[in-house]
This record gives sequence, C-alpha cells and structure tokens, in this order.
Amino acid sequence: MDGTQNPHFLSALDLYLYLILKIILILIVLGALAFVYFLRFHWFRIPWVSAVGTIAAVLAGVLASISTVAIRNSIFLPDAPTNDWPMLWDNFKFTWPGVFFWALVAIALVVFIGVKSSDQAETKKNHDEMSDMLDEYRSLPHRNFLIRYNKSFENAHRAFVLTFTSALQGSDTDFPARIREVLATIVDMVREFEICGDERISTNIMLYDDGWTSEKAEKVAQYLGSDHLKPNLYAGILDVKKDLSWTAKADENKIDGSLSEFALPVVKTQIAADGDKKNLIPGAPDAYHTGLPVRFGSIEELLDWVEKYHVDHITLGPSIKNYFENAGKDIKSFVSIPIPAVIAEEADGSASKNIVAILNIHASYKEIFILGYELFLPLVSPKILLLSEMLKLYNEDQKKTVKTKT
Repeated sequence: MDGTQNPHFLSALDLYLYLILKIILILIVLGALAFVYFLRFHWFRIPWVSAVGTIAAVLAGVLASISTVAIRNSIFLPDAPTNDWPMLWDNFKFTWPGVFFWALVAIALVVFIGVKSSDQAETKKNHDEMSDMLDEYRSLPHRNFLIRYNKSFENAHRAFVLTFTSALQGSDTDFPARIREVLATIVDMVREFEICGDERISTNIMLYDDGWTSEKAEKVAQYLGSDHLKPNLYAGILDVKKDLSWTAKADENKIDGSLSEFALPVVKTQIAADGDKKNLIPGAPDAYHTGLPVRFGSIEELLDWVEKYHVDHITLGPSIKNYFENAGKDIKSFVSIPIPAVIAEEADGSASKNIVAILNIHASYKEIFILGYELFLPLVSPKILLLSEMLKLYNEDQKKTVKTKT
C-alpha cells in the first residue's frame, strides 16, 4: 500500500520531518526559557524586545488566518480524526506555513514570559530597595538627637576629667558615683535614640574576676542554679556591681534597685568536649569571649539559643527562664557590650587589648535596637572608652581598700 492508494498513509519522509520540527520547536522554547533565566531578564528590559514579541504575535495571527488547514495538520488536528495507530498522524503534511507559524508563536511566547518576568523582577528589586531605605530612615534618630548627644557627651567627659583630676591630686573620690554619671548619660542616650516613652532603660557593669570563692559561687547560682555550677570549666566570672548601675523611667533616675547582684561564668573553652555544642553562656560571657556586642531581642530568643547550641540546655534553659521570671522579670531584651582596656603595645605598634568588663543595657520591652543597632554602637563607643579608663582607677581604688582592711 502506498500514499496514492491510501490517503491516510503518512510517508516516512513527512514523519521524520514532522518529528524533527517538533523536537526543534521544543528545544527552541526550552533553550529560550533557560536563556531568559540565566540572563536574569536583563535583555528583556530593552524596549524593542517587547516590540519584536508583539510583531511575532501579529504575524502568527495573520499566518493562521491564511493557512489554517496546514497549521492544523501540523499539530494532530486532522479533518477526519481517527484513534487507530498509526492513523493518529492522519492528514499531516510538512508545510512551511506550519514551520513559520510555530516559530513565531515560540518567539512571541518567550518574549512575553521574559518581559513579564523582567517586570516582576524589577518590581521586586524596587520594592526591596524602598524597604531598605525605609528601614534605614526609621533607624535614624530624630533631629534633636545629635544636639542632646553632644550635651550628653560633655557631661560624661566632665565626670571623666573630675575622676582623673581627683586621682592625680590624691584626694578622695567617689569612683562609683562618677561612673554612674557616665552610665546615666548612656541611659539618656538610649532613651533618646529609641524614643521609648515610659519604658524603663537600665545599665550595669559586670567586672571580670578570675577568682573563685564560695560567695561568687552563690552569685553564679542565682542565674544558673546550684545544680549547674562547674568551677573546673570556668576561667573566671563577670560580677555585677549594683553601685555601677543606673536606671531611668520617665522622670525617675536612680541606681537600679531591682538588679540582683549575680554573676556569670566565663568558660575556658567555648566548644564542649563533644565538639557539637557550646559551653558558652549566651549574653555577657559571649561578648567577653568574642569581643563583640551581643543583642537578644527577647528572652524567648535567648532561651532558643540555649536550646539549640548549649551542651547542657536541658538543665540550663529552665534555670535561665526561672531567673527572668523572678529576679530579672523587668528585663525583656538586652545588649551586652564589651569594655576593653589597652594593656600593652606590641612590637609592630598595634595595641593589645583584653576585656575588663561588660556594659549591659536592659530594656523593659522587647526588641531593643530592632532598628539602628549598627548606628548606635559607634555612637556609644566614645563613652565605652571613658568607662574603660575610669574602671581602671576604680579597680586600683578597690585594691587599695582591700589592702587597707587587711
């Protein structure tokens, strides 16, 4: 049987041409889509590209109206369809109108997808940029902040100068009171920066001490619980000094009376023996080890950190939770900032530093410094340096007092 005897017979040549045509069209579409993806739609932002897609769609429409039968036969839509194989290919004929039509449809489709995807990508990019600009704008302090900051720094510097002048003259100096003056300026600065209304902002200083006594063990137990003490793991402690604290709420300014005199251990090694978890206590001890500020926007965030990373999270988590539900109930978020001291100068002229204390800033609301955190840190750093020098005199005075008593 041949093609003249049976009109439903598809010649081998037509079949091969048909299959080749379909494969080429599929490859063109897939390649074009991949092209669109890997170019990240840059070319489709050129104005004339969308015009090419429009022209291709119009030409495809015109061609379809002129050569309808030829195009229909190229996509398995014969005039007398049958389900018998191989007569599924009934009436197919390879025609150039079909080739041009599907090529034009592919071009129009690819351009349409590319232009739409490009528009969406550009819209998302603009939205992200606007969101970043808005966040940056919201993180900026109000217009009077710098004026008040300047006055605040003058007060801190005055306390610093008076402290050193008294020390040089050998006169009695109330070092804690002078340090609290600087802490008060930091509290005022945070309140101005955050615009926190009637919420309470508190600061305190934790001094590093490499000794271990039963009294210090009791202080550590206030936070960790007595069952969690492991002195053999500790290099020292960070000891809270109530007389080195300050709190403010609206018109109320005073030493932080709600602050319990607890201590936090500083471990010798951050990583636990198994290598997967940490011995490190989050917060001030973390800031001590890394030398970088540490922020927790909520106590829940702190507890989540313990759950994920601490080797003894099963016992430590409940102890920390108990502290913040009782003695530390007024603390909802906090920042711990290391206070370094220059102790030597290396051969290359660089300064060698160690951490002598930690400045904690507590807030009675969640998410302190949720915006502007990176801006606040350099603004407070000059006062951190003043505190570092003043704490050096404070520690020397404390040593003299101990010697006098003994």
